[in-house]
Amino acid sequence: MKILMVGSAANVGPVLKRGLERLGHTVVLVHNPSVFDDTVETKKLKWGFPVKRYGDGFDVVHVHSPNLKKLLAVFPYWWHCVPLVCHWHGSDLRVWRKSFPVKRWFIRHAAMNLYSTLDLAWWIQGAPKRLLNCPVDTELFKPWAVPGSGMVTFNGGGRSFCDHRIPHKEMPEYLRRYSRADIHNSMGLDDGLFSVIAFEAAACGLDVAQFPWMTREWVMGSCGMDVIAEQMEEIYGGL
Repeated sequence: MKILMVGSAANVGPVLKRGLERLGHTVVLVHNPSVFDDTVETKKLKWGFPVKRYGDGFDVVHVHSPNLKKLLAVFPYWWHCVPLVCHWHGSDLRVWRKSFPVKRWFIRHAAMNLYSTLDLAWWIQGAPKRLLNCPVDTELFKPWAVPGSGMVTFNGGGRSFCDHRIPHKEMPEYLRRYSRADIHNSMGLDDGLFSVIAFEAAACGLDVAQFPWMTREWVMGSCGMDVIAEQMEEIYGGL
């Protein structure tokens, strides 16, 4: 299967790309990487109607945090009947200005709408949808032989690594300095909602204050990169 993946919210795009490629699929990732993104092979997302700019022969287009710029990137493929998967990550739905006015178009025309936390289901009504945990590369995020000590606090969920000014690829080493993590979600959201940084901290062996039951084994079985890639393969196959 050949997949065009547009965007990289919370570094999910690069992780899904690696997982799907391990299953034998071809993934072309299109986004504008920043210093905080993982370094994988990408094509730059540009304005305009890029008919076949990113190649052709795609079996599915998977777009993260849809907005107007990404609509211009995926519309030609949707117009030529390539199934569209929309992946919603939080503020793209909760903050109206981030996706207005194209949000409704994406939700209505997507063959599947994926959402990363339970509360996001409220915004996706009358359309096919499915909850999907954000994937974690547990080969990258893993404990050290000698555990760290002390507690690290994150305010802002998945964007916290930007506040700490840490590139995502360096986050595992940073987390392993500590033994506990206190993680608060952004926008005043309930801290009981899952965040990527909570999964990553637990995968590194830290005790997460908000989820005392969350272990590395749970992460590997519920949101490990290979597990989520297999779920995505199932979703793509059913479109």
